[in-house]
Amino acid sequence: MTSRAAFLNIMTLGGLALGAGMLVDSAIVVVENIFRHRQKGESMLESAIAGTSEVGGAITAATVTTVVVFLPIVFVRGIAGELFKEQAMTVGFSLLSSLIVALVVIPAAASRLLTTKNVPAEQDFIRYPRFAAAVGKCVDHRYLVVLFAICITAGAVYYVPRVGSEFVPSGDEGQFAIKLRLPEGALIETTEKYVRHIERAIESTAGSEVETVLVRIGQTQDEMAVLDEEASGDNVARMSVVMKQPDKPEGRVGKWAERLGLWGFMASKDRRISSEALVSAIDPLVKTLPDTEINYVLNESTLQQTIGSGEAPITVQVRGPNLAVLRSLTEDIAGRIEKLPELYNISTSFEGGHPEVEIILDRLLTAGFGLDTGQLAGIVQQKTDGEVVGDFVVEDEQRDIEMKFEELSLRELSGIEVENAQGALLTLGDIATLNTVEGPRTIERREQQRAGIVSASLSSGSKFSEAITAIREALAEMDSPRNYRIEVTGEEERRQESFRALGLAMLLAIALVYMVLAGQFESLLHPFAILLTVPLAGTGVVFAFYMLGRPFNVMAFIGAIMLAGIAVNDSIVLVDYINQLRRRGNERRDAILEAVQTRLRPIAMTSLTTILVLLPLSLGIGESARLRAPMAIAVISGLCASTVLTLFVIPAVYSVLDSFKPRSH
Repeated sequence: MTSRAAFLNIMTLGGLALGAGMLVDSAIVVVENIFRHRQKGESMLESAIAGTSEVGGAITAATVTTVVVFLPIVFVRGIAGELFKEQAMTVGFSLLSSLIVALVVIPAAASRLLTTKNVPAEQDFIRYPRFAAAVGKCVDHRYLVVLFAICITAGAVYYVPRVGSEFVPSGDEGQFAIKLRLPEGALIETTEKYVRHIERAIESTAGSEVETVLVRIGQTQDEMAVLDEEASGDNVARMSVVMKQPDKPEGRVGKWAERLGLWGFMASKDRRISSEALVSAIDPLVKTLPDTEINYVLNESTLQQTIGSGEAPITVQVRGPNLAVLRSLTEDIAGRIEKLPELYNISTSFEGGHPEVEIILDRLLTAGFGLDTGQLAGIVQQKTDGEVVGDFVVEDEQRDIEMKFEELSLRELSGIEVENAQGALLTLGDIATLNTVEGPRTIERREQQRAGIVSASLSSGSKFSEAITAIREALAEMDSPRNYRIEVTGEEERRQESFRALGLAMLLAIALVYMVLAGQFESLLHPFAILLTVPLAGTGVVFAFYMLGRPFNVMAFIGAIMLAGIAVNDSIVLVDYINQLRRRGNERRDAILEAVQTRLRPIAMTSLTTILVLLPLSLGIGESARLRAPMAIAVISGLCASTVLTLFVIPAVYSVLDSFKPRSH
């Protein structure tokens, strides 16, 4: 890691935590096999040599398959690759080091330290007659077992759309802000009245769950707020709401919970209502306020700020040349998606604009009097903005003297006199039409085109992917003019980009695993039996996320890619020993039954170590652990499914594929 200029941070430490269970897998298989030989009565030296040589190829292949699945992640473009590059390298280097220890250090230590006495064959507890009988039935009815595996996989595929998806895991920070804007010219008393209405809505919904409500109305001296055009004016208010944290438990339990970082996890679970649910609940009550723009801003966690898009969770973008058409389209889109129960906090980029005077020149009259647009614009600017009439020096610094007029009304603007080259005097109202309109707060541009933005937030309990589907169905009925394009962007755009990149990484990982297995077994057929573990592990992932009600995100996708290398390890150990027994002259069925009984113990031990190590990560305790919780859940659920199915399905699949091999004479 030093040679790769990697540093000790939460990603490298997370990689060590993620690989802690896998680090001992190779050592477990070696020690268990040496111990088994000692049970047969062999000497310590003979057991160390024979036990290591039997499983050396299998654990090497298993380690290499686990390492190679991280290679595509390292080279993935976008946030997923940048975020997990160091973590992937940490896991890869640590696993390779553990392989060297398992092949070199462990046998040497076992030959000196492993003094277990011989266990008679009839007392050998690794024999499981009922388990062997069940596996034997699976082998005898191998085609039914394969059909069963296909049905399970098809069922998982059916449930994939029902799981839902999102870009990154969301978290409740217990804080949010409400931005309130009334029409220009509204009195501060009216703004305060509306704020009191919102406060009552919050109190009636959350009650004692809210600790603090900080309100700021009108002008402020806060420099940062002054820079924010939404933060000043008698018609503007901002409310900051802080949710109450549950009381910390007293005594040693509370202290240890705080030291171990468990308190934040316990507090979030004990809170009766989340900040997101509170916002969703008060939104219908607040919408009753007339002529008011209301926006909610949920505080993002450090994780979301780091890898989020910086835009609203739901963003619809309209691009085109004309601002008036863009305004009409964005208002139409906002009206359509406002009806969707999955969304709230609908706003557009055209809201919150300031009053402007629109001057529409009569081109024929202007040209007839010999006037041009630039000349007229200069005259209007001079009357409204003023002009520099001199300068003075203060402390060696030259400063301008500006002369400005009082703010002009629409009638006074129409009466501005304009003189042409012939000396004729006209008023601006003679050659132009003046109207008061609401100008856009900002003019957005995307890909060198003007754009209108519609943003929304996801209602509490709604799934991101379902909301996106509902939006697309609502927009499908719209007829957009030519040269205008409507797209769902923001978090959805980054989600699709990341999922496409990770999908390609998954295919590359499976291809790399197949090449490693083909080289290990010197066969193009047997690796397919082992690779069947990957879709079987995938069924566990899908059903786990479906039953837990959790959406599939980038972190879970990376966990699924890791499974492509981890889940096959048990099958490699099993199939490798089956092939060894076949080479010794055992019949196929006998070799399969012998192998599953002999390798049951190391398979169970290696799977359990990985699962148990990942359990704390799956709880999502702490900010960085919340990032890896979906990944841990994916690995745990997939490994549970693949471990059980490996012992019953893989023997049947091996038997089916082996029957297609040409018999040697």
